[in-house]
Amino acid sequence: MWITAADQSIDFFDDPRLYRFDGPVGVSLTGGTESSLLLYLLCKYFPEKEIVVYTGVQTDMLAQQEWYARDVVQWIKEQFPNNKILDHKIFHYKMEGRSKTTIQNEIEAKLLEDEVISFCCNGTNLNPPMEEMISNGMLDLPYNTRDPKRDQENNRNSDTFPFPYYYKPFINLDKKWTYEMYVAEDLMNTLFPLTHSCTGLAHETEWGMRPCGKCFSCLEKKWAFGRL
Repeated sequence: MWITAADQSIDFFDDPRLYRFDGPVGVSLTGGTESSLLLYLLCKYFPEKEIVVYTGVQTDMLAQQEWYARDVVQWIKEQFPNNKILDHKIFHYKMEGRSKTTIQNEIEAKLLEDEVISFCCNGTNLNPPMEEMISNGMLDLPYNTRDPKRDQENNRNSDTFPFPYYYKPFINLDKKWTYEMYVAEDLMNTLFPLTHSCTGLAHETEWGMRPCGKCFSCLEKKWAFGRL
């Protein structure tokens, strides 16, 4: 189906390459605005699809991510009582010299190998335009979690199916589009307050109780939504 916001449309979950999968959809849920929106839209517009949600939690830094992800899943279940969310799997890990991408790939490879899910999807999107990142101080951070591969100059018109078992419907859209979707779906006072994008350190966030307001994720969220 076509979904439009901010004058940009995507053919959400209607890619012909999806038709070969007949098992549960694996949704990577971080508790952030995009992954939460992805799960919401999937439950609302494709209620027949079986879903397994999974969340990777870095216990030595971002343990609070689990709380927010659980709250998002619970709220969405309440909105759609006939949902087909089969499970919400939580994977705890420590970095131990590995990258988050490596760990995430390991989690997803195991879920695919065990046939818990038939394919993975996540809320990966574009970074703001370069001029917006510069003017909003997103590039001058001592601890910068920005992924340059998500920069619009590097990523525009990327395939929503970059790998055989990975679907990324928002990959060509930035967070302004996400904001417009939250407005269109009337989620600003319901789902949005449950989301959490901050990657600030524990002492900067009262152990995850509030956003730090100065990490890349916080600055990006404020740029798009006008608030945290």
